[in-house]
Formats: sequence, structure tokens, C-alpha cells
Amino acid sequence: AQRVDQFLAIADKHGIKVIDPAIGERFDPQSHEAMFEAPVPGTRAGDIIQVMANGFMLHDRLLRAAQVGVSSTPASAG
Repeated sequence: AQRVDQFLAIADKHGIKVIDPAIGERFDPQSHEAMFEAPVPGTRAGDIIQVMANGFMLHDRLLRAAQVGVSSTPASAG
């Protein structure tokens, strides 16, 4: 854990920021890459339901999008 903290401190010093989306956050195509879509009860379409990998920004430039799973429209009970 100490090496990761050191890496993040050095990265931050050089203008690299981690994109660490939260479960339930809205999908943003500018900083997230949808790896899959699944209907999940109790969520809205476009909510992040899983985070596979964090992303990175260099100042205002996207280096790597955060890889996430996104909720689709839940199937109707019919």
C-alpha cells in the first residue's frame, strides 16, 4: 500500500489525477468507458453498477477512461 501511495503522490505532483467513480454515480462518456450493461433493479439506466478499473487524467487530458459497468433500463414486470 505504501508503494501505491508513493506512486499516487508522484503522479499528483506531475498533474496526473485518478478518476475513481462511485457506484451509483451517473455514467459520463467523457471520463468513463462502459464495459457492459445490465438491468439492475433499484437503479436508473445510466447508473454505474460496477467499477473494473480507475481512469487517469493528465491536467485536462484523458489518459485512460475509467472502465465501468452500467445499468440498462430494467425489464418491465409484464
